[in-house]
Amino acid sequence: MKRHLFLPIVAILLTLIGCSDKPAAPTIGQKTSFDRVCDKINDGNRIAVEGFLTLPAQISSKDKISLLLELRPSKDMSPKKLGVWTNYGDKVNQLSLVKSSLGFGKPDKNGKLAYDPSKANTYTHQDLNVKSNDGKIVGYLDRVRVSGTVRFQSKSNVSLCVLNNPLFERVQ
Repeated sequence: MKRHLFLPIVAILLTLIGCSDKPAAPTIGQKTSFDRVCDKINDGNRIAVEGFLTLPAQISSKDKISLLLELRPSKDMSPKKLGVWTNYGDKVNQLSLVKSSLGFGKPDKNGKLAYDPSKANTYTHQDLNVKSNDGKIVGYLDRVRVSGTVRFQSKSNVSLCVLNNPLFERVQ
């Protein structure tokens, strides 16, 4: 191999090794009031906000990797809410799969989950189980502090503010 090609090839290989599709581990954000999270100045910044998590009104059968949870400032079902993109999984800062939303009933005698279309989207907020950063389960009645990166997504004429790469902490 010619010497003048060696250095550029090594540089390209080192660059490729540094690239990764995995998001960085979630970190604690700057504490922000619920009313100020979606200020444009927060776009791309890591913030922390407190509230109560709920499941969305509907869960699509296409939502098999992640789900847009809703964070509300209080336990009541106020219309004020913030979206939190959360991955399904059993690790910290992930959501347990909401099986009833996909139409799976109880296991049969062989332990296999049977699909029943009449059961699709028959879940309640009690089906919400998020594993917090310390490994404990957080439900819809638990006050949480969610740290996430603020992103704005446009749908039609509406600009939606969501938190990505969340870190969940139970607040006492």
